[in-house]
Amino acid sequence: MKAHLYTLLVVWTTAAAAWAQADRSEDVTPRYVGRVTADSVYIRSGPDTNYYALGQVDRGQTVRVLGEQFGWLQVQPLPGMHSLIEENYLDVSQDGRGVVNADRVNVRAGADSTPHVYARQLKLDRGTEVRILGKRQATLGGQTMSFYQIEPPPGAYVWINAKYVERVETDGSDLQPQPTGQRPAEGRSEPRTPGALKAADAAAGETPSSVDAVEERAAASALPKVGDGSGSPALRERLAVLEKDLKAEYEKPILDRQLATVRKAMAGLAQQDADRVVQRFAELRLDQIDHQIGMIETIRSLREQDRDLSEYRQEAMQARAEIRVSTIDTPRTFALAGELRRSHVYDSPGLPRRYRLVDPAETPPRTLAYIEIPRDVEIDPVPLLGRYVGINEASRTYHKGLVDTIPVIIPAEIVVIDRPTVLSAGENLDAAEPGQETDEDADTEE
Repeated sequence: MKAHLYTLLVVWTTAAAAWAQADRSEDVTPRYVGRVTADSVYIRSGPDTNYYALGQVDRGQTVRVLGEQFGWLQVQPLPGMHSLIEENYLDVSQDGRGVVNADRVNVRAGADSTPHVYARQLKLDRGTEVRILGKRQATLGGQTMSFYQIEPPPGAYVWINAKYVERVETDGSDLQPQPTGQRPAEGRSEPRTPGALKAADAAAGETPSSVDAVEERAAASALPKVGDGSGSPALRERLAVLEKDLKAEYEKPILDRQLATVRKAMAGLAQQDADRVVQRFAELRLDQIDHQIGMIETIRSLREQDRDLSEYRQEAMQARAEIRVSTIDTPRTFALAGELRRSHVYDSPGLPRRYRLVDPAETPPRTLAYIEIPRDVEIDPVPLLGRYVGINEASRTYHKGLVDTIPVIIPAEIVVIDRPTVLSAGENLDAAEPGQETDEDADTEE
């Protein structure tokens, strides 16, 4: 036990700096102005590519730098960004402003691109007023909670990779404290919201580091130094036990880690005020645990999506394998019937193998649907071109062209049938949204 307590006494300097940043509420004067030197650079909630993204900025946009850590710049939130605060800790006045109703309430970085909001920006005390922008559900520590979206308060910050920012020499006027959430100055554009982010960090030139490397660095930087030895021995012993339990969980594969129990106990240490050192250290650990839980839930969600996609592909392949072509003499009922023609829009090798099913009785012939013949299906549609066919569908999607929505049909069967002398309205398509595309000889296809 003494060995564990001694470990907690070793390193304090880096953690002290991190705590000072987390509690910053008045010191909002930037150190310098930076200019972004690349396009599509992510703004993140923490100093690492594993933290969730808040938006993107492009070459030439300026940021107001507050500090630096691990090769990342701590900057003021850009226009259009928001922060989050738990609903229970905010009273709403009649004019729509919020008033914090407790002490040391966490404010977290808000992002629409993820349901997980573990990254803390600062703490606010009772009576602090904030501007409410909206309300949303988000996940914190594995639990879905209700948050207010607020204008980032003074002292809130976000992060950008330092290698994509160059320092700009100014006359100092740009370094005056600036209220967050204001509209951008002339010549500046708002950062793109997370909904417009690319799927991979590599698009911005960022290479995500491994989860284990991030954990080791975070753990090393967060070990506190008690100082003169004052405080509660019982609380520090409890903290040492939790550290041992947490280490045991981190040694497991990431999807096998059970962090809810450790988090609950660590939250209890963060809420007590008998030992401030234990309290601060537990707060840091909570941020790291929430980060872990967020990553675990994201990985599980991605794997579930991958399984769903795999099942869909198998069903589609099975449906494609059952496509057949036949010629019959007896009348039958089909979902669609019309003349099959080539589509110039989908005539390139790299595009889906799609053909137009038209109503030849109309002038010009109207496109009823696109018929897609998957390339992995051994069927030659060329002999069917110009023939009048009946179609029964295996699946249906919709192509949104410049005129109207047009069905895209993967057929279950294609049957050559007799061409009717007169076509009655509605005979060829029982879909609710028929296309209105005209014949290519008389008009354009798209």
